[in-house]
Amino acid sequence: MAAYLDFYDDSPSENQTLTFRAAARIFDEQSVNFNEDAMRELGFYSYEDPALYSNLAWLVSDQCTLCSKNTLFNGTSQRDITDWKTFTGSILDQISKTLTFLDICNKTGFNLRGAGRADFREYPRFALHEAVLNAFMHRDYSYGTDLFTHVFDDRMDVFTYGCIPEILDAEKLRKGVSVRRNRRLCALLDRLGYTTGHENGIPGIFRSYERCRRQPELKPMETSFQIILPNRIYWGIKGDGIDPEYDDAVDAILVYLRINRIISQFEASDLINTPHETAFELLMTLSRRGVLSYGFAGSSEYIFFFP
Repeated sequence: MAAYLDFYDDSPSENQTLTFRAAARIFDEQSVNFNEDAMRELGFYSYEDPALYSNLAWLVSDQCTLCSKNTLFNGTSQRDITDWKTFTGSILDQISKTLTFLDICNKTGFNLRGAGRADFREYPRFALHEAVLNAFMHRDYSYGTDLFTHVFDDRMDVFTYGCIPEILDAEKLRKGVSVRRNRRLCALLDRLGYTTGHENGIPGIFRSYERCRRQPELKPMETSFQIILPNRIYWGIKGDGIDPEYDDAVDAILVYLRINRIISQFEASDLINTPHETAFELLMTLSRRGVLSYGFAGSSEYIFFFP
């Protein structure tokens, strides 16, 4: 526990030749003063030696060499890369650019409701923002390793180095219990309006998924931490026209498709042990949601596959 609270951002930076062009621009955009007094108040100078820049100053500076690496994959594995972006420099700039890239990847879907439609994003914007911000705020920067986000067809993984303290586990995190690793960095992000309050954070991520058929996952590991956000278009929203009774059937069909690439309504009927008409309507509902595409195979047979 003591090691967890041995704050990295308080210590003197090895690099004392720092500039803050990106930080000054972001402070100005948020109408927050960025002068010598403000820098001292926010912890840009080390507690150990007030004449030296702190690691917080280095993290926020243009000279920060740590990266955030963001990759968009085609499919549900890391075999086929569609796009990627690597950001370095001030972590304030990295946060902004990472969120912008992920927002571009965050497609819009819809549910049909009576004569109208209700649009929604693959990932709730709040959940995406909080998962990324959590990774930057609680990352163990002493490792000198990068932050990763991976966007797949079915999920988004946000991965960062830094274990959680022994007094915490995934369930406590879900309830909102937290310990701040980088207290000066957290205070700085609070000042700039990045954070939304302790009552939100990880509990807010789960609240934003209340109507989703698949819930987020928290994976604390020995030296790292991962948040997995399900794609709501891929997994579906409650009230999307699919009876919750068929949740297991949908899972079975999607698993089958990942392996076999295509499925007909007759194969689906055998797979989930339902009449052909029920399987066909289930597959067509997934198609209307944008999860699947379909084609005509002749003899009243349709084939379904991932777009």
